[in-house]
Amino acid sequence: MRIDGSLGGERVQSLLHGSTGYDEVRLPYDRDRAYDALAYVMARELISADPVDGMSWVIPKARWGTEVIAEALATSGGEYQACVGLDLVLMGSQGSTWIGGRYQWNEGVQASPSAAAVADHEAGPWIVAGASIGPLPMPIGGYLRGGIDPHTRATIGSIGLTFEPRQYGSGGLERVEQAIGYYEGAVIGVQLRWSPRAVGGIERWWLHQDVVLDYRFGGVPEVNWFGNQVLSDQILLGHSPSLNLMPSWPFRLMPYATGSVGVRSERVAVRRADARFAEDSATSGVFQMGFGLRVGFATHGETTFLRTLDHLRLGAGYDRWFPWRSREIANGADHDRYLSVNGGYGATMGWLMRW
Repeated sequence: MRIDGSLGGERVQSLLHGSTGYDEVRLPYDRDRAYDALAYVMARELISADPVDGMSWVIPKARWGTEVIAEALATSGGEYQACVGLDLVLMGSQGSTWIGGRYQWNEGVQASPSAAAVADHEAGPWIVAGASIGPLPMPIGGYLRGGIDPHTRATIGSIGLTFEPRQYGSGGLERVEQAIGYYEGAVIGVQLRWSPRAVGGIERWWLHQDVVLDYRFGGVPEVNWFGNQVLSDQILLGHSPSLNLMPSWPFRLMPYATGSVGVRSERVAVRRADARFAEDSATSGVFQMGFGLRVGFATHGETTFLRTLDHLRLGAGYDRWFPWRSREIANGADHDRYLSVNGGYGATMGWLMRW
């Protein structure tokens, strides 16, 4: 059974947007509720390969695989959906990350005008990526996944909690920290940290060396143009040394610095008919530097809760990015620039996983 309607969504969305500084988007919500019987099926097939020793000099020693996914949905109201996808998956024993493609078909009679708008928004090809954690000592896990339409630049994303997630065969003994982050400008991100064998020679008990893979999407801090919203996508690869303070305490303080290079894309979206600027977009290489503090736990407890807590990593810091070129935008005599040097504070929550 599926229930379609407002269900308090307008109030929740406005509260979330207001508390994060994100522009409120006023949309007509459907007040009437509709009830439909629903049938949904999903099939997936994972083909994996054993870890490659030669590549573990740089990347975590994990299992690689390809996963084929097919989904279908039908309702008594005459709505039909289908989706097929193919992902490249990197699997550890307590986590995974993936990138791939989807094609979504949304046909038939939609339950409401809002559902029809969403169906039109989400139909077609998508480039998708995501990461998952778990199972932890407690039978829980989580995931972050998102996608972008290569034609319209539309985006989708979700964060979720899983119970008793499936466990893959162990890919090795490496430990990878997988974290989600929230940053100024209503930006959400996912981050992977690991210490490859290539930097093992400069490791010390008090100094840890990490490679960092970082992806973020959302808004841009401190850019408030009338009727416009500047959105961003950024992917980085970098190096992050960190100190290991108080290693014998039940918690560890880990001050860190990070330097990364990658690609940053920004898009000027139009939210009102009388917006200051027309829609525009630009992409550039980018260098980012940052610093902050991460906190880990080392209780070495015997209970399931304490063993789960020992996997937790919390962090807070400041990042500043330097695009290789900015972009000028104009409307008659009015002009400004975006894709410029900027920065912001953020916080992360991660889990140290076995790969």
